[in-house]
Amino acid sequence: MKPADDIAARPEAARSERLTILDSFRAIAALLVILYHYFHRWAPGGGAPADLLPFVPFVSDNALVSTGRIGVDMFFVISGFVIFFTLTRTKTVWDFAVARFARLFPAMLVCALLTLVIARILGVAPFSDVSAVDLIPSLLFTQPAIINKITGLDTHYVSGVYWSLFVEIKFYTVAALLYYAWPRHFLRNFAAVSGALFVAWFFSDVDARKVIELLTFAKYAPFFVAGVTLYNAYKNGFSAPTAALLMASYILGVVRYIDEPNAMTFAADVTAIFLLFLVFVMRPAWIGLLQNRMLVSIGTASYSLYLIHESIGISILSLMPRNDLFPIYALSTIAAAIGFSLLICRFVEIPARRLIVGKKRAVAALAISVPRRP
Repeated sequence: MKPADDIAARPEAARSERLTILDSFRAIAALLVILYHYFHRWAPGGGAPADLLPFVPFVSDNALVSTGRIGVDMFFVISGFVIFFTLTRTKTVWDFAVARFARLFPAMLVCALLTLVIARILGVAPFSDVSAVDLIPSLLFTQPAIINKITGLDTHYVSGVYWSLFVEIKFYTVAALLYYAWPRHFLRNFAAVSGALFVAWFFSDVDARKVIELLTFAKYAPFFVAGVTLYNAYKNGFSAPTAALLMASYILGVVRYIDEPNAMTFAADVTAIFLLFLVFVMRPAWIGLLQNRMLVSIGTASYSLYLIHESIGISILSLMPRNDLFPIYALSTIAAAIGFSLLICRFVEIPARRLIVGKKRAVAALAISVPRRP
């Protein structure tokens, strides 16, 4: 079965256009994470170290909001899709590494510094309990435990949401090594390695799981495999092996949450993500409404939005009165965070990308491009 717009038939030398639907997907994922943090995670019963925000009936306990971690899983699917594409467009590991550095580091540097300074000025614990030394794991995209083990320091992430970037870096490393070693068999080899890692993680005891999680992306492997498989299907069409691999990644994605108290809700969320991507690959016209200017703009700046929203946003919201107007405060804070992230995108991310990888590739830095018919 061929994808709806027959991408495989399009010549590589043709003009390119941004696949803006991925920006919209990024926006949805980012907003899911923000809603989770602002209405559930730091509210009573959300599991955070402190109840800094009020519980909002019918919102804080909403199934979609309370399982906001699914937004990160959606980011991982998008990452799998985009990274496979990026690998096919870079000639060496070095080219790939430079492209990823240009995409990730400049915004991280600016956002981490802003978060450190503003969180300390606002003085809301635990976000204000950060210091310059905490920039080390954040800017190195690694886990504080590794830095602490090597240096003897006591470092933490500048913002807790940075944990997912370390997972991304481990995925990038394995994907790049496998691709440049055996490009023709990348999908097969990546799926095999990822599946083995996930099985090892799933059947390990608690201590072994911690080690596997520290060293690999095993816990989230089904979502990366799904993204890689979906890109292959988008480019080449669905074959029986591709469909089987996507189904396997979906099953493991559901299994990933089988031990959670609300496993059925997570299963529904995982199902929704996979269905959304299937529609995108097979019947993109069905979700054409998602390609509106607002969602695309938010998605373009979603990386910076993700980096700044938690520590700064929750610190600000915690200083607001706890009354019935909290939803308005929260939505206003989200709007302000979006506006600020758009400024970072325009004045930091794109210029830095232009400086590092060249003007021609700078504008395309924030979204995947795909061949277009002449």
